[in-house]
Amino acid sequence: MRLASAFRSSLVLAEQHALRSIALPAISCGVYGYPSPEAANVAASVVRERAWALDEIRVVLFDEATRSAFEEALRSPA
Repeated sequence: MRLASAFRSSLVLAEQHALRSIALPAISCGVYGYPSPEAANVAASVVRERAWALDEIRVVLFDEATRSAFEEALRSPA
């Protein structure tokens, strides 16, 4: 899936550059209209998979609905 690859590539690149933290947007949820709940589930899965590599991963969100979707996805079990 291209969305998962975009999140994963960002985290891997941060790791390769020895970064300790990264802030990511809700990729594809704006102009591209990707549904926030689905994007949140993809992002949460990738973050769980790569969480060991960084001290902090922040997701920067632009509205309450997107925030709620990401919060729910990150709280739910893998």
